[in-house]
Amino acid sequence: MTGTFLQPDHTSQDGSTYKLAINNSIAVLAEMAATFAPHEQDTPDMTVRVDAGRLLLTDLTLVIKAAQNTATITAPSVNPRIDRVVIDQVTGIVSVVTGVEAASPEPPAIPADKFPICQVALTTSTTAITNDEITDERVPFVLPPVSETFPVNSIYKNSGGDPATELGYGTWQEVESAISLPNLRLLLPWGGITGDKPTPAATGQTVTYNGGAAVSTVALKYGAASLLLDGNGDYVSLAAAAAWQFGTADFAILLHVKLIAIQQSGSIVTIRNTILSIGGSDNLDGLQFYYASDGGANDKLTIRTYSTLWLASDADVLSDLDWHEILVTRLNSRIYLFLDGALVGSAACTKDFATARNLYLGVDPSYIAANRDLDGYIGRVRIYNGVGGGPVTWPDAKQYHWKRTA
Repeated sequence: MTGTFLQPDHTSQDGSTYKLAINNSIAVLAEMAATFAPHEQDTPDMTVRVDAGRLLLTDLTLVIKAAQNTATITAPSVNPRIDRVVIDQVTGIVSVVTGVEAASPEPPAIPADKFPICQVALTTSTTAITNDEITDERVPFVLPPVSETFPVNSIYKNSGGDPATELGYGTWQEVESAISLPNLRLLLPWGGITGDKPTPAATGQTVTYNGGAAVSTVALKYGAASLLLDGNGDYVSLAAAAAWQFGTADFAILLHVKLIAIQQSGSIVTIRNTILSIGGSDNLDGLQFYYASDGGANDKLTIRTYSTLWLASDADVLSDLDWHEILVTRLNSRIYLFLDGALVGSAACTKDFATARNLYLGVDPSYIAANRDLDGYIGRVRIYNGVGGGPVTWPDAKQYHWKRTA
């Protein structure tokens, strides 16, 4: 695009200025109109071409998406049908929502998290989609909620008390928000969950408690509970999932941990306080971070792949037995370790986490009950796949909300 929008006005502009104003204004308007514009293919077939466009994500990142083709659309078999082409608010990927065949068909509903692009009117004799079958229904792309629209009577808060105390009215319920930031693939909230060994994966995964792993209300970081592990065969496991199959993409793992006691020895190679493992020690594309301690200069918070040590913090960071926030993130082929919001180390990282591996909290699965288990508490756990960044990227106030119930 060239030029700046200038309202053409032949009554006040000379000929050359008027022409330039028309050209520049059309260029600006065309750039906006071309964003995700739907149209037939150069040689029409049963797909729709969607032009390139700009997408503003909820973290205020502006993403440029290249032109795309929909999947092949099939003609209806008995009656006409109206399909919808939509685009995902977060990924910018187009897809087709198939309507229902009927004598007088209606377009299907627009799914949550999607923007409408166009309607496609199909008949049983449709063999190629042309512009005559396409009805553009784009709307101005505004900053949307992600995955859920919360009720009007909702308040985002940090871990503080009931809003009724601060507001002086209403009955409020604390609700976990698994979808307030883009690319959140795992949320284990613990806080606000009651009952014996609940399954708190708000993002849909099944959580398995092993040994004596339990939910405790004794030591709290956020909400009403945390995960309690005793350092002797207690751990939590989740089956292999694409949620933490990072490949070479950016990612972020954010959790809180509080040690009760420290596994300690003269050898930090064999004695560890394992916090999180993706895969076991025999998985060369796995990931692990742990607190290694010999009671002295080698007390370090360490990130490693199996067979490759990346980096370790340069200070005794967890021996105070207090709550600490750990953020491990990869951004632009570099991995970073943050402790309590401060950067404590970074290193180049082009590792390809190509295979889906099981995820473990509190244990190295290859050495269960072998002086590598965590004796302590784990607070909320979050994993983001496809995005990375420092602590400011993951504001806690956007992770929990309170909903008014009366």
